[in-house]
Amino acid sequence: MSKTPKIAFFGSPRLASECLESLLKCFDVTMIVSQPDRKFGRGKKIQPTYVSDAAVKHKVPLHRPEKPGEHLIRALGDHGVDLIVVVAYGSILPRNVINYPENGCLNLHASLLPKYRGPSPVQSALLNGETKTGVTVQVMKYEMDTGDILAAKEIHVVTEWNSEDLMEKIIALAPAFLVETITGYFSGKINAVKQIEDEATYCFKIRKRDGLIDWREGAEILCRRIKAYYSWPAAFSYLDGKMLKIYSAHKHSLKSGLPAKPGQVLDVSKDDGIIVQTGRGKLGIRELQLESKKRMNHEDFTRGFKDIKGKVLKSGPGN
Repeated sequence: MSKTPKIAFFGSPRLASECLESLLKCFDVTMIVSQPDRKFGRGKKIQPTYVSDAAVKHKVPLHRPEKPGEHLIRALGDHGVDLIVVVAYGSILPRNVINYPENGCLNLHASLLPKYRGPSPVQSALLNGETKTGVTVQVMKYEMDTGDILAAKEIHVVTEWNSEDLMEKIIALAPAFLVETITGYFSGKINAVKQIEDEATYCFKIRKRDGLIDWREGAEILCRRIKAYYSWPAAFSYLDGKMLKIYSAHKHSLKSGLPAKPGQVLDVSKDDGIIVQTGRGKLGIRELQLESKKRMNHEDFTRGFKDIKGKVLKSGPGN
């Protein structure tokens, strides 16, 4: 195996750019591939990806195809690429691209494979209440996340973490772990191990409507949903016909013998937040944002919405 690989790096978000920065210090990255510039944020301004910004900064040839195709094969050849490294690129690579490099195609995936194969492993780990997750470097195959495993690193999931917290932890450890794994791969010190298919689980692309809260679900499940969708799309409900995004909440032990509907606001507490009835247990909301208003804690919110007690949070603006 070549001692000094010429790497093509495929990636887009911040996790990928942090990994790229580490690879640029240790290896010869001869080309970079990222998603095209897209409209992003409230102002819908066209913005480059984090990886595109890094490519420009380091003056590495950058490719931003709408769809990976034959032109990429030509570019890989022009740049002498013999290893591809993929971190959260955002599109499925064609078989001929994956199979092109002499030394293979490696991918860093944000779960402990074979668990959570697919595009949303961070959110899915939180949705399912996992106490541990991690990152895996695999030798890519065309079938998504089924490649042989080179290395995996475990992360203990702290109970209070949301998706942003977990991603920050992954970003903190992934770059050095990826460099270490590639180095071991080329030195022959790491041997790939096949995944155990019987242990495989899958996750799917998150849609905006996945954040909609069904108050008939239990408080524990709703807490997980709020943490998982913290970054996007945010868990949301409706209050007096306006969208209400919920960013922080916890299970609450309020004892109440009074009958209440799922979604009904039972009480407001300085320490515990806005207490809401669920299908099983109570939820205390501590951080939220009403449509067209700024995000705030529950104390500031209730100062401007003094009659919230008794209101019912609903699943649609007209319900």
